[in-house]
Amino acid sequence: MIKANGCSIWIFVAAALFFVGCATRHEMIDMDDRIRKMEEYRESRLHMEDDVVGRMGELEARMTAQEQDLRSSFARMRSEMDHMRLAIQELQGSMEESSFRTQGVTEKRNLIAEELAFLKDSLMTLSGRMQHMADYVGFESSAEAVEGKKAAIVEKKGDKPDAPADLDTLYAEAKQAFDNGLLEKARDGFHEILARFPDAKLADNAQFWIGDIYYRENWYEKAILEYQKVIDNYPKGNKVASALLKQGFAFEKLGQKANARLILEELLRKYPGSSESLIAQRKLRQL
Repeated sequence: MIKANGCSIWIFVAAALFFVGCATRHEMIDMDDRIRKMEEYRESRLHMEDDVVGRMGELEARMTAQEQDLRSSFARMRSEMDHMRLAIQELQGSMEESSFRTQGVTEKRNLIAEELAFLKDSLMTLSGRMQHMADYVGFESSAEAVEGKKAAIVEKKGDKPDAPADLDTLYAEAKQAFDNGLLEKARDGFHEILARFPDAKLADNAQFWIGDIYYRENWYEKAILEYQKVIDNYPKGNKVASALLKQGFAFEKLGQKANARLILEELLRKYPGSSESLIAQRKLRQL
């Protein structure tokens, strides 16, 4: 009986040890599996960190490149503006030099105008005397003589119709003179508009046509300066785009193609949908 009980105890102990050994093996397997998963997770985290660091480096490189591009663009714009200021200064100097050279011509023209006025007065006086003699000897009827005397008196005095007080009338007369090729008369009329109506709705148009008169006379330096007055003095007017376009043409006429391109590109930026921009695009393709 004791032997049987002892055998049973040993069987129980052996079974217990077997089960303990199995449990320990399962725990070891679970532990290894957990360790392996932790290693995999750590490696994935390291890959993610490397990927983030790489992307941040790419982003910093792009931002640095964009910053360099912006700085280059800003420097180029400043250079272009300095170039334009220098060109305007050179034009101003050319204008002053041209004005000095033409001062003698202007004085001679004034002397000729005075001589012509004197000759005209003398001719009118002679015409009046001849009319008086013809009336005296009966060559004309009395009514014709009276009308002739009136015409002679008006012409002798050189009377002109009173300057129109109405802006529209004055502008229409100046523009008609411009269209008919009477550039000096047109210029005087537009200058009178600017003197009498500097803030009127047609003042910017008058200033633009003054620039166009010099452009027609092939005095392109003066034309550029007059167009600039339209841009500076009437920035909200309807002639700014046209003034920029004609400035570009004037620079091109002077052989300054770089300045012409700058002006026309500025026109495209500021007035992209205007009819002037279409003309500017065609001109830029030719430069």
